Formats: sequence, C-alpha cells, structure tokens
Amino acid sequence: MPRIRLLPRFSSPADAFNRTSCLLLLVVLAATLYRRSVIDYQDPHKCQALIRDGQWLDPPKQPFDPDYVDPKRPFQHWNPPGCVLHEYTGPEINRCAETGKILFVGDPGIRQIFWATAKKLDEGKARKEKAGLEKHEDIEFSAAGALLKFVWDPFLTSSRLYEELAEYRESVKNFTKVLDDASAAGSGAPVEVKRKSTVILIGGGHSHARHIHTGNLKDFEDAVDNITSTAYAPHTMTSGKRFPITDDDGIGNQIFFAPVLQPLYDRLSPSRAITMLPEKIDGMNEYLEKLSINQGLNVLWSYANMTAGIDRAYGESGLHVVENVAGRMADVVLNLRCNAKIARQDGYPYDRTCCIDYSPVNWIQLVALICFFFVLSLSAIKAARGMTSNTAARTRFAKSIARQQSNSISANASASTTLALLSVGLCLWYCYLADRTQVFHKIQKQFIKYDFFSFLSAALALGLLTIRGPSSSPGRRRSESFTGTSIRQSFLSRSQTEEWKGWMQLFILIFNFTGATKELWIYEVVRLLASAYIFLTGYGHTMYFLQKKDYSLRRVASVLTRLNVLACSLSFVMRTRYTAYHFISVSSFWFLVIYLTLKIGHRRNDSIAFLLGKIMLSAILVSTIIHLKGILESLLSLLRLTCGITWNATAWRFHLGLDKFIPFVGMLTAILHLHIANLHSYPQLATRSRSLISEMLTDYFSVFHAFLALAAVGLIPVYCMISGSHTNESDYNSWLPYLSPLPILSFAVLRNSTRLLRNYHSAAFAWVGRHSLELYVLQHHLLLAGDGRVLLATGLFAGDGSFWHDRWRDVALLLALFLWFAWRVACATATLTLAVTGDAEAVLVASEAKPVHERKISELRLPDYGNGTPGPGSVAAAAALNATARLEPTGGKKGSSRWWAQSLRRRVVMTLGVLWVLNWLS
Repeated sequence: MPRIRLLPRFSSPADAFNRTSCLLLLVVLAATLYRRSVIDYQDPHKCQALIRDGQWLDPPKQPFDPDYVDPKRPFQHWNPPGCVLHEYTGPEINRCAETGKILFVGDPGIRQIFWATAKKLDEGKARKEKAGLEKHEDIEFSAAGALLKFVWDPFLTSSRLYEELAEYRESVKNFTKVLDDASAAGSGAPVEVKRKSTVILIGGGHSHARHIHTGNLKDFEDAVDNITSTAYAPHTMTSGKRFPITDDDGIGNQIFFAPVLQPLYDRLSPSRAITMLPEKIDGMNEYLEKLSINQGLNVLWSYANMTAGIDRAYGESGLHVVENVAGRMADVVLNLRCNAKIARQDGYPYDRTCCIDYSPVNWIQLVALICFFFVLSLSAIKAARGMTSNTAARTRFAKSIARQQSNSISANASASTTLALLSVGLCLWYCYLADRTQVFHKIQKQFIKYDFFSFLSAALALGLLTIRGPSSSPGRRRSESFTGTSIRQSFLSRSQTEEWKGWMQLFILIFNFTGATKELWIYEVVRLLASAYIFLTGYGHTMYFLQKKDYSLRRVASVLTRLNVLACSLSFVMRTRYTAYHFISVSSFWFLVIYLTLKIGHRRNDSIAFLLGKIMLSAILVSTIIHLKGILESLLSLLRLTCGITWNATAWRFHLGLDKFIPFVGMLTAILHLHIANLHSYPQLATRSRSLISEMLTDYFSVFHAFLALAAVGLIPVYCMISGSHTNESDYNSWLPYLSPLPILSFAVLRNSTRLLRNYHSAAFAWVGRHSLELYVLQHHLLLAGDGRVLLATGLFAGDGSFWHDRWRDVALLLALFLWFAWRVACATATLTLAVTGDAEAVLVASEAKPVHERKISELRLPDYGNGTPGPGSVAAAAALNATARLEPTGGKKGSSRWWAQSLRRRVVMTLGVLWVLNWLS
C-alpha cells in the first residue's frame, strides 16, 4: 500500500522558504483585499475610522499595570484604527483654509479645541491673547495666514451661529451649482466661489445639563435640529454617509458635532454635581447617535474615546480636558478636513493616512502594470516553450558540444531576465498596494524601550546561534594576505564584511521600526553604523580596483546598476523622490569618487606615495565641493535644467558632509592591508625597497599587531566618552566626520585580532548583509509605510496597539514577506545587472571573455530560484551578483572586443535615455 504524504516535499531549505512565502503572500493579499472590499466597504478612505474610534499609544501609567508606558508627557499619540493621525502646523493649516476660516461654536470644551488649534499657528501669540480675554465672548485669531473664529454659544441658539450656518449652506449650494455647470459644459474655467467656513466644529450640552432642570433634553434636541435644518438643504443628509474625495479640495467644507463628554462626577463642584447627572449626558449622546445613524450627522465619537475611563485626561475641574488631549481633538478635525487636500497637493511623503484618497494611478504606473503582468507573462511562456524546443532540437540535431552549450546559455539568459523582471514587477506592485492604497493599515510609531531591547536581544540570539567556521568555498574568501600558517582568512574577509553589514542593517531596521529617532544615544549609534557602511564601501571597492585593475565601463555600469535598479524603479512607481532612499544615492556618489580617484593615473597605482597623494587631493577636492557654497547648488541646478532632477542641495550637503572622510579612511585601510599582504607573500619586495616602514611591518608585525589591538581597546571608550558629552543631534553631527574613524577602525582591528575571531562568523548576519541593499530600500514600503514614517499592518487583527499584546501577529506575517521579497529582488537585480552590462550569448560570441559555464560552481554565489536546483539563468545571475565574478579577458580578437564594448555602451546609453525620458514625463 503506497504511503500517503501529508506534507509537500521540498528539495532544499530555499525551496521551502520560497514556496511557503508564495503561499503566505496569496493568503495575506486575499485576506486584506476581502477586509478592504467587504468589511471596510463603507469607509474606503478611513474617514469614519477617524471619526468614531481610536486609542492612545502613550496613555499615562496606571497603577498595578506594568504593561502601560509612562511617558513624561502622555496623550501625544492618538491612533485611529488603520490610519495615522498627522499633527498639523501653522503653514499646513493656512494651506488648508486658504481664504476661508475655521469656525468653532459652542461651550468651554470647544473653546479649548479652538485655543489648541491657535497654538499650532503661533503658540506664543495664542497664550498672550488668551490671557487678556474674557471667557464668555467671541474670539478671532489669525496667524501664519490662517483665520480662526470662536463663537461663544453654549446653548447653540445664538443668531451669530445661524448666520454662519446660512453662509455655509449658500456656499455649498453655489459650489455644487458650479460643479454641475462645469460638468455640463465639459470644459472652461468655473466661476470662482467665495467660501466662508472651511470647517465648522459645534459642541454643547454641558450647559443644558447644568442650567436647564426640566426639559433639558428637549431643548438640546431642538437646538441640534434647528442647526441641521439651517445648514443642510432637505434630503442632503443621508444615513451611512461616505465622504467622497473627488477633487483637489478633499472632502470639501464640512460641519462636525462634538459629543457631550462624560465628566468626572467625583471631581465636579457641588453646584455642578447636583444637576450634571449621567442620565442627562447619556440622553444627549443617544440623540446624536440616532441622527448620526439615520441622517448621517458627523459626530466625532473619537472625542469620547479619548477620555473614556482615563481620569488623567481631565483637569482639576473634572469637566475640561487637559491641554494635550485638546490638541489631539484639534488634530482630528484638521485631519478630516485637510488630509486629502494636502495629500493631493504634496503627494510624497504620505505620512498622513486618515481620510485621504491616495493619488490616482498615473500613466507610468499603468504602463508598468500592463508591462509586468501581461507582456512579461506572455514572454515568460514563450521563453519557456523556446527552451523546451531548443532542448529537443539540440538532442536531435546537435552538431557540437560547444553549440549546445551556447544555445543553452542563451535560452537560459533570456528566461532568467524575463523571470527577473517579473520578480521585480511583483515586488513593485506589492509595494504600491501596501503603501499607496488603503488596502493595508498604517500605524503610528511609538518608541518603547522594552520593545527596542527585545528586538535587539532576539537579533543577537539569532546571530549567536548561527555562528559558523571558515567556509571551504574559494568564492567565499579573499586571497590570503599573510602567511598561511598564521591566518586562514584575510583581514576583513568577505564573510566578515557581510556579517558586519548584516548586524548593522538589523540594528537600523529595529531603530526605524520602533521609532527610536528621538533617543539621542540610539541616533548616535545609527549614524556611526551608516559611516561604517561607507567605510566598507571605500575598503571593498579599493580592494577590487587595486587587485583586479579593472577600471572598465562594464565595472562602473555593473556597480551603479546593481545599486540603483530597485531605488529608481520604486521612485517612478511609488511617485517618490530617488533621494528618499538617500543611502543609495550617497553610496553611488562615493563609489564614483573612489573610482575616479583610483582611475586617474591608474598605471602608477603601484606607487604608495602616488596613491596617498591622490587620495589626499581627492579628499580636499570633495570636501570643498560639499561645503563651499555655490558649487553643489550649481551642479544640482545643471541637473535640474538638463535632466529635470530636483534634489535638495541642503539635504545632500548634510548627508555627504557626515561621511566626508570615512570613505578615504576605508581606501587607506585597503592600501595598508594590501601592502602588508604583499610584504608577507613576497618578502623580496621588502628586500628590494628596504624602507623603514617596510622593514618594521615585516620584522615586527606581531608587535605592530598587538599595539593596534591595545589601541583599539582604548579608543572605543574614548569615543563613547566624547559622544556622550553631546547634548543634541546637531552638535554630534558636527563632530561625527572626525570621530567616526576611531570606533570603526577599532572594531575592524578587534574583529581580526585573533585567529578565532577572524575565522568564525554569523551565518544569519551574513545573509542579511548580502541582502542589505534590498532590505534597506524595501523597508520603506513593506515593513514600514508612509515612505518609512509609519508602520505597516494587515488590519486582520485587533488589539490594544501594543506589540506583545497585538501587533506581533502582523509583524510575523509582514516580516516573512519582507525577507522573501528582499531575497527574490536581490536575485532578480543581479540578473538584470548582467542584462545591462552583458549577456551570456554575447560572452560566447566575443572570444575576449571566459565563458560563464566554464567558471567554477563554487564561485557562483546567488541562491537558485527556490526549487533546489539551479534555475534558468542562475549561472549568469550568480556571476553578476558575485563581486569577483568578472569575465576576465583571455586575449580574443580585437574586432570582437571592439564590438562588445560598443554594445555595452549602447545598452548603457539606452538605459540612461529611458530614465531621462521617464524623469521628465513623471
């Protein structure tokens, strides 16, 4: 009887990870699309979520509850379900209100929200004017170009209120008429309409409960009915109202009602406690709820949720809320009215996600969608069929083994390029769906030290549990620098640098995910890690150029393509700026600096003095370009005029200035390492040029090594003491370019101080390091959202907003997909890089190069496509990803070599031309 297999058979761990992640992706997409289309059908833009619900991410500490955080200033972060509340500033309020005003009508509770909004415009002026005014009077406040008005009307019956409501009704009527006329005409500019109140917030009820002993509910109901009948035309209020976002004005002018907040009855004064009874407050809110359900009255029930069960949300009177709570109440109104309008104007960054309709798909995104999911799908089928037919034809009509190999590699290269484009296209589509639509939820970041250190501990444990010995693969280690009896792997071997990049990337991911940007010491560590990455960039590229002596266009195109394929594609599809992924642009800049420094006069690079002179001159020149006012601005202006590139010179100066010396330190470290390696590998060199330095490095290397190790141990605490003396980020940033070499070089020395430390590495950290580029870019849209400013969530689970009681399920799902996409895109990017810089068929045609299929399998490091065996084109893709897998010249014909170079130039020019056209059109 045959055995029944309950679990699928996986040919390798990579195959299991690939198939499981594909299934997980389908499940997550199906579940989130169902929630978005069915459950959230009535609230497509998260407007009702902002109106009706929410929770504090930073409530005050409650007694006997260790899970509550205890911020110094609670009530800073109000989190509506599924979206992020934006804290508005004066200029943003002015842009939203334009020539109109923001009107507040009601009792002292509404007046608190009025003053909270005024403080956003100009806090100093607001506090000064508030101190000199009577309590029971109308107020006007203007600042930053915006106008606020408060109408004192606790019973909601004043003539001034009805005048404002009549103006509001007329403005809505005229605006609707203009829209209808414009729609009927089809074209032509509509007549300008003068809008009175951009938004009206009305609230009362406490005065009815306190001063009207009999019939207070009837008077409140009549006041609300009169307001609605005056403000709205008949049959314009409907139940289940959805806010349409159809133009650049967002949801348009609106009226919002504040619910009657339940006071703290035990804190009320005796005169208030007698009349302000719970049943009165409940009756008023029940009537508002009835109108909200049956007629679509906009009642901000989130106000009641902000105070429910939280005593510290109220002041000493027990009736009025504290200042921070009033500020978040003001933000709720501003987010409702302004988010869609400001988002349409600004686009990137999308850090306000409540009550917005993301920008509609443009033609570039539409073409990309059609291309990736229709044209490329057909191409993949055709390529697969072509491979099958070619295999059969070769079986039947093979004339020679060489011809079979040539046809096989050509077919595999074509199929692998198609699959790579499909992989990148799927990733881009998923990024767009996650971060540019309301399909996925967005959550505000809230820094909690316990979460931060828990993530760090988990990452450290993973790294320690995956420590491995030296790899036996020659492709995994650089050539030995010292004598083989003392060292198995070289200083900063590949496994070390990958591990270094890996744990640094994990720290930065945790830093971004937990929102630790305001913790100075964590920021200092992150900035140092960024400098360490630039150090490794300088070290690695210098080692390559000096060892391989390859300064060809192919090398430059390969590195820049590998760095920028994903970032450039996302900048067009996500309608964001290329510099939003600032580390990619910074790395590209420093690579070009290193390349030009070593390329100029490269035939004399064997001279240490010449090399040092070039590096010193380059450092001075680059520092001058960065800091001398006008040079960087002129260069960026030229790019804007010729290419339509609009980069911020101030931001670029800041990012480049932080690391202006560390790449040259990396270059010097590589030169020193190569010099020492040559002296130990070829002692005759030291004898031939018997300099004092060569003699010391040769005869007293052990003493020199011990001195460096001791110095490294002493320099790290010195750096910690100096960095700990800084009190703000600006002060630390000014010293970072001069301080960063100390701990970075110290760590590099200590990491290689003994054979044990040098030969062992963490496999998990190394895997992350090999995919650090993709992880850094994709974190902005697949783990985070709002271009990295908020957190991403599936919306499939509900909880209290904390990580351990709620969000860990979302993180588990999204983290698996995040890692899978990074892995897939890394494989695809390597294949696309090879497609731009060269293909296997051309390699075989041009006899200048060593064919890819003749390279050792151990040199081809890219993972397969997940089925356990090398997928189509995996050999070619692996060669592109392997930094040392360059096709070495073997002395072919000059004509074929010239043809190959011209073909490469054509591909590079064509790629740059496509980017140039897209940049202007987008």
